[in-house]
Amino acid sequence: MNTPGSLQWNLALIEEANEASALFAHGLRIIKATTYDYDDASPAMALLALGAEKLLKLTIGMARLDRGEPWPSKNHMQRIRHRVVVADAQARAQLDLTRGTVPYHIQARRAAIEADPVIAAELNALDRFGDQGRFYFLDSLGDDPQVQPSPRSIWAGMVSSILAADVDLSAQMNTQDGWKAGRQVINQAVYRSLFDWWEFYRAVWMTGVLGTQAKEFSSAIRLLRH
Repeated sequence: MNTPGSLQWNLALIEEANEASALFAHGLRIIKATTYDYDDASPAMALLALGAEKLLKLTIGMARLDRGEPWPSKNHMQRIRHRVVVADAQARAQLDLTRGTVPYHIQARRAAIEADPVIAAELNALDRFGDQGRFYFLDSLGDDPQVQPSPRSIWAGMVSSILAADVDLSAQMNTQDGWKAGRQVINQAVYRSLFDWWEFYRAVWMTGVLGTQAKEFSSAIRLLRH
């Protein structure tokens, strides 16, 4: 039987965790190299949304195990669908940040994430892309257009908000010579928020907030080659 702690179960967990981190890391690499959102936003969101969904569902599962409950059923995970925002809310709600080896550090990291408007917009875009938005234009071709905005427009709005918050950067990008350097500033801001969000969850695993089992497997969600 594939029960938590068995060899088969451990191997499956490692595989899923490695896939999650690999997908997210590939998405981050696209972010760092982005020149135009029109070309790069959708490929990045496809990788980031799937990687984030896997990480969050793993976190929800590890939280259940730590409470002595069974791993969530396939049906439970399917009810979350591909909703990154929903999964993120569920995962955070199950975290007792008074636990672990460095509770004040983890609490500070969570506060920083919750105060970051960029990650909020990014997760909203990933939520739309993962759940329904990846077929946004295909649905329009089928004469059944979606009412909600496209993931790419949400992503573009997030980039615009970064520009609007920095007058000097906005002015710089209005010049031909300043565009490339300015784009890198934007890319770094987008990248940093996503990276910090992921690292918050990795720290939750690594410092024992979710118990010893998550701590033992925390290296499997380390972002490599990002």
